[in-house]
Amino acid sequence: VETVADMFFVRSLAAPLPSLEVPGWTVRRCRGAGEVQPRARAQYGAFESTRPMEVYVQRFLRFMQSEAYAGALDLVAVDADGQIGAFCIAWQDTQTCRGHLEPVGTHPEFQRQGLARAVLLEALRRLQASGMRSVSVLTPEGNAPAQAFYTSLGFERVGRLGMFQKHLDRALP
Repeated sequence: VETVADMFFVRSLAAPLPSLEVPGWTVRRCRGAGEVQPRARAQYGAFESTRPMEVYVQRFLRFMQSEAYAGALDLVAVDADGQIGAFCIAWQDTQTCRGHLEPVGTHPEFQRQGLARAVLLEALRRLQASGMRSVSVLTPEGNAPAQAFYTSLGFERVGRLGMFQKHLDRALP
């Protein structure tokens, strides 16, 4: 049995938020199923998926077609060729007035260009405009660059979410 953990971060949305433009990129809402290939490709690369790409695309398309998909808050950074460099889905809880960001990522080819920062700032602005008072995000405990990134955007670490995993040596009957 091994323990894996995510770090839990929260940020207030009380103060005005800056905007950030990245030359050559547009931050906007994902266009849904019409952009499933570049959207899935960005996430596939960001999270270093080992599944076959076509399986990943089909899985993402099913998600986009489900009632759970928050398409209005699936934000992307797109270049003139239609490549998606960074992405973020913002979720809203109108009962608690808290938003949550999941997933957040940047394709490795486009990291360190400010794309994730631009996408997250837009997500924060949209959450703020919809009445959310705070926003949360999780990142793996071992992901120091992501933790530093969220901290640089005003997020504060408020907890650790531990999970236990056990790898089975044989398949269950």
